[in-house]
Amino acid sequence: MVEESFGDILRTLRRNSRDALYGGQLSQNRLADLLSEETGMVYSRAAISDWERGKGHIHKDARPVLVGLVKILHQAGGLATRREAERWLAAGNYRALSAAEAAGIDPEWSAPPAGEPAAGRPFLPPLMPQHPIIGRVEALGKLKEWLFDNRSLALSSINGLPGVGKTALALLAAHDPDVRQRFPDGVLWVGLGTNPDIFALLGRWAKAVGIPEEEVAKLGAQRLRIDAIHQTIRNRQMLIVIDDVWETRHALPFKLGGAQSAHILTSRQPPIAAAFAGPHAMTVRELSEAQGLELLRWLAPRVIARNEADARHLVALSGGLPLALVLIGNALRLNDLSGSERRIRGTLDMLKWADERLRIEQVDSLVAGELHPDLEPGTAISLYAIIEVTDNRLGSEARAALRGLALFPPKPNSFSEAAALSVTGATTETLDLLVDHGLLETVERDRYALHQSIHDYAGLEPHDPAREESLITYYQSCIDLNRENRQVLERELDNIQAALQLAAAGGRQEALWGLLESLMPFFSDRGYYDLAMTMLEQVEVRVTGINPAVKHYLGRLELLRENADKAQAHWEAGLIAARLADDRVMVGRLLNSMSQLASQRRDFATAAAYLDESAALAQAAGDWEEVARMLGNFGRLAYVRDDFDITESYLRRAQEVAATHDLHSLSSGILNLLGIVLMSKGDLEAAEQTLQAGLEIARAHRLEARISTLLANMGELLNEMGRFDAATAYLEEGVELSRRLNDPGQEGHMLLDLGIAKAAQGAYEAAIPHFSAAHELAAGLDNPWQVALVKARWGIAALEAGDAEQARPLLVQAAELAPSVASSAKIEGLSRFGLAKLAIADGDRETAAAQSAAALIVLQTHGLAPAVEVAAWRAGQGFSSPP
Repeated sequence: MVEESFGDILRTLRRNSRDALYGGQLSQNRLADLLSEETGMVYSRAAISDWERGKGHIHKDARPVLVGLVKILHQAGGLATRREAERWLAAGNYRALSAAEAAGIDPEWSAPPAGEPAAGRPFLPPLMPQHPIIGRVEALGKLKEWLFDNRSLALSSINGLPGVGKTALALLAAHDPDVRQRFPDGVLWVGLGTNPDIFALLGRWAKAVGIPEEEVAKLGAQRLRIDAIHQTIRNRQMLIVIDDVWETRHALPFKLGGAQSAHILTSRQPPIAAAFAGPHAMTVRELSEAQGLELLRWLAPRVIARNEADARHLVALSGGLPLALVLIGNALRLNDLSGSERRIRGTLDMLKWADERLRIEQVDSLVAGELHPDLEPGTAISLYAIIEVTDNRLGSEARAALRGLALFPPKPNSFSEAAALSVTGATTETLDLLVDHGLLETVERDRYALHQSIHDYAGLEPHDPAREESLITYYQSCIDLNRENRQVLERELDNIQAALQLAAAGGRQEALWGLLESLMPFFSDRGYYDLAMTMLEQVEVRVTGINPAVKHYLGRLELLRENADKAQAHWEAGLIAARLADDRVMVGRLLNSMSQLASQRRDFATAAAYLDESAALAQAAGDWEEVARMLGNFGRLAYVRDDFDITESYLRRAQEVAATHDLHSLSSGILNLLGIVLMSKGDLEAAEQTLQAGLEIARAHRLEARISTLLANMGELLNEMGRFDAATAYLEEGVELSRRLNDPGQEGHMLLDLGIAKAAQGAYEAAIPHFSAAHELAAGLDNPWQVALVKARWGIAALEAGDAEQARPLLVQAAELAPSVASSAKIEGLSRFGLAKLAIADGDRETAAAQSAAALIVLQTHGLAPAVEVAAWRAGQGFSSPP
């Protein structure tokens, strides 16, 4: 015999029910309407149909829905007894009705069936909320573990932010079947709030545990009521929940019962939780993005399905706070009833504003009266109202400090205690008070964070301009003291950006420029080009006329982003302005930068002229950083002319200046270029030592853009030295870093060298994906030299892997491109070598001999390393040496 399912029984019960309003059988439409009225949620005929057919499922924690169905069907005559209701719920694997749920359906059902608390065995927790409590499985498991511990008196406490779900977790525990079984004599629950009537609340407990009302009336003192309750329950197995505790002394009268009972306390204040439960104090955290989305989908499924990106943004803006998400979800669901996409879009846009999210209201007498003792029954609940309860308990200094802390960005950002004290002007005792009230979080030693919702609340009032100035000044000092300590600047980056934004928004041009000028080396070294560009452009639109320093930095950033023409335009404009202002320092710096670009364009005469003037200005001003840059640029100019000895001499002088004056970023860059020069001279061991020294400096100061460049050059050098495993390690690290820095040019260079390392070890099939990816990046950057070189290497690897058909077009295209690109000797030599190998595969030794001879000549003429490989291959083929 097949057992009836939950849906089958629902269909039968509905058909046996009578519609009191319209007469006849209760329809699916009518049941949906009644359920919507009962729960305050929106249900359709389709939902009822899905449940009956087993196509839809009611969440196990959606107790208001299940209880609402039982109540409607009972009142309509389809469901007669509590036992029938229990059998139906069991068919769906739902837990049985609690005493409170049963009494709410029918007072005559309050006499429980077997297993339910009898008279004197109270069950006082409020009903579960209408929405499921999501993301608390692990926390509930830990709480149950503590409650069931028989080794000692089971004391547990829950603390956390306002609205994070402390009470909800306690409710989950109180309604949990395992907990009910472990404490069969009932659950006592009290919500205290900031100003509890302890005497009256004890009277309620006394009646609940079975003390006659007339006896309770005689207990005219608080101590008498405490003693009477304790004597009554001391041998019982009960769970006692003390909710929303603001002062320890308020909780102590309710810490009753014997060793067989257990206690849960909830509080916004960590010290109270810790004092009550010691090691069994639990902090409830915010929901993850996935959990927040799950909750929103349950509350407003149709809206979220159509607007998931907006939903993710709202989860982030709410900081994963469950109360905020419930209020947001309810607001979206109510607007969805209108069927107007315009209204839904308007609500989604409105909720992106902090003040709107804070003030969304939900009127729910049960929630207001039972779960928030400080709010009157029927009061509209909002996140603002819940946080305000705590805020109102603070003194004026703490309230002012909280609003000052809103100048810092919210979590996951953190800020130091020194910064907090400087910006707010508060004392450490005031910060401790905010922590103790659950408004400020300690995230690590001497660092704090504000949750997004607390940040939104505290930021509603206009910021004090004096505090804004304090934040800007503090972080200017922080930058100046940590110019070479990149780890500190990285950790404070969000706070520094806040200072930049305040300076920009407040028209504090001098402060904004001071911050940016100090930060530019850090932004450049860490690859924060877009951020730096945005902030510089904000300065540019606010200054009168042309600022040469702004133009200098804009040009450097454009050059780093491989926009040479834009860089030149910025520098030319800046140079004119600097000469008009007789700003000799900026004239020298601009000329130095322009010489570098002229050298890259092989306009050596112009580059030399710029450098000569720049050198004279830098030395006259004693600008040692610029002197080092100038010497480095003289070295670069000699390098592109293939005069390696002069290049080395200039670079060693530049390195000496940079090292003497602790110019770490500049020093690592000069060592990088010196390593390349030593490679070109064939002194590979010295090149390795030099590049390694540069890499150590870059790593020590977290110069990520420089680290990426040095890793690339170390990989290329080690390939040339035949140390392919070591090369691979450097290159793989470099590829990952270049991707994080969004530097496709560097990434492509290292992917090419990774392919070369794999091919040199005979792993041709493993090499080909690296060549393919490098080719795609080079083509995307419109770099014909790199495209041609990759084609040559890729073609040779494909040929060695046995795929002549893939190799042929690659090698032919590389050979065709070679004459049209600068510095083409390596490309010509490699492509001819590949074509020679292809000719051997085709059985054409004459062509192979001619192509390989031409390859060897061009490679040897330019002193390129592949010449050794070509010569060895020709010898293996029995070809004579070329003339």
